[in-house]
Amino acid sequence: PESDYKRILLLGLVQQLVPASRRSPRLYEVLSCLAEESRLAEAVNYDGAFDLFVVGFGQDEPPHPSGVIEPGFHGWVIEPAEAFMEVVAELAT
Repeated sequence: PESDYKRILLLGLVQQLVPASRRSPRLYEVLSCLAEESRLAEAVNYDGAFDLFVVGFGQDEPPHPSGVIEPGFHGWVIEPAEAFMEVVAELAT
């Protein structure tokens, strides 16, 4: 189930980071593999970290970029696989 959840989170990032006209079927085909390579952890492990993608516990929304993880934030941090970020960067330009 974690891999499926990470795939859904990555799909939310695609929706935010890649313009609709640039979304590639290739990205969707490899999303499951990229989800397995991505890391999902509780935000408490990242107190004080910045430039991460976060989603709050119990929130039905895609991850969003955070400034700094504030102490007391209850949620997940998704660290997309490097290959995912490379493909997103390529498609976003």
